This record gives sequence, C-alpha cells and structure tokens, in this order.
Amino acid sequence: EEFIVIENHEISGDHTHLIKLKSKNELKFQSGDLLSVHSEDGQQPRIYSMAKIGNDVLLSVKKHEQGICSVYLCNLSENDIVNASIEQNKSFHLPNDAASIWMISNGTGLAPFLGMIEENKATTLNLIWGGRQESSFNLYKPFIEKSIETGLMEKYELALSRTGEKQYVQDVLAKKADEVSKALDSGSVFMICGSMNMQNAVLQVLDEITNSKLNKPLSSFQDNGQLLKDCY
Repeated sequence: EEFIVIENHEISGDHTHLIKLKSKNELKFQSGDLLSVHSEDGQQPRIYSMAKIGNDVLLSVKKHEQGICSVYLCNLSENDIVNASIEQNKSFHLPNDAASIWMISNGTGLAPFLGMIEENKATTLNLIWGGRQESSFNLYKPFIEKSIETGLMEKYELALSRTGEKQYVQDVLAKKADEVSKALDSGSVFMICGSMNMQNAVLQVLDEITNSKLNKPLSSFQDNGQLLKDCY
C-alpha cells in the first residue's frame, strides 16, 4: 500500500516524531494494529504500533542515528509517499466492556493509545506514561487533554526518570498497589505498550500486587483477558 505523509512533527531536542499518514485506498484498521514499513533500501520491513485518528495512521517514532527505518521515517516531508502494509493485531485492541482501562506505556509506546483514547466512548481510562522529562510528553499532550475535557479520561500520570522524583512507570504502579488490586479485582483491563524492559518491570510489580493483595498470581488475570501487551 502507498501512504501519503500529511504531517511530521518533532519534539525539539528529543528526536521523537509524530507522523500522520493517509492511505491512498480505503483501508480497515484499528488503533493497536501494526504498520509494516518498507524503507527505501531493501531492508527488512520495520513494524510500528499505530493509532487510527479519523481515517489516518498516526505513528510515534524515535530517531536513532543507526536506525535505518527510523531515520527514513523521521526525515519524511509532507506529501512524500511511504510504502507500508497494515497487519491486524487483534490481541491489542480497545476492549469493549472493561470496568476501566489502565494504559501503561513509555516513550513512543503511547502511539496506539492516542487513537484508543479518541475512540473510547464509555470506559474510564487511566494513563501512566514514562519518559525522561515532561517536555517529552508535549507532543502527545493535546490528545490527552482533549479526552480529559470530554470526561473520557479520568486522569493521567507521568513517570519522569530524569527530573522530579526520578521514577519509572512500575514505581507509580507500586505506589498505587491498593487501587491497582481493586481495579483488577473488579474486572479492569491493563494494557502495556512500550519497551520490553518496561514491560518486564511492570509485570513483576503487578504480580507482586496481585499475590500480596488478592492471593492470586498475575497469570490468572492474564488468562482472564485483563492483561494485554504489545512491547518490543
């Protein structure tokens, strides 16, 4: 498929870009699906978790100097053409009937959640996002603030590793152990998207919480469909 670049914004000094693409054809996809991007030099396609905003694809990409595809994407200009294909990712779509949804992400892992926040019509959302400093969140803030104004997101919390309390998302979860255990006990769904290191640390904390507060391993909630993961 060919996609046209509509927007490409960067956080100054952070090397993180929000890139909006429009398909030349009508495509069916959801936030949480994957975009397999073919950069120009015949490299293996690189896969990105994406948001659906209107009918457009939204990607969040961090530019790595050695990353062939991330450099390619971040250097795109408006109206450039990108060759890519959409892959369904059914295990990471917004749940329809959760008591509430906790979205846990770090860095560019927030991307699919930006679309899910927009499509959410009924469920209370809680977001915990991890980054280096608050300015790293500025690119995403308009999406989040809009959902708070409309009452669909209850709150969000930033875990900043370089400023303030210097904490990570798992530290925030550990402090909210009572709230987390009540949420899981009442059927809330926890969605995790971002780095594999973050995922492993979060799963460890959640497992400690469920074992100590609910006398159940985290795996019993995962088997129940209350834990959805898309990490890389």
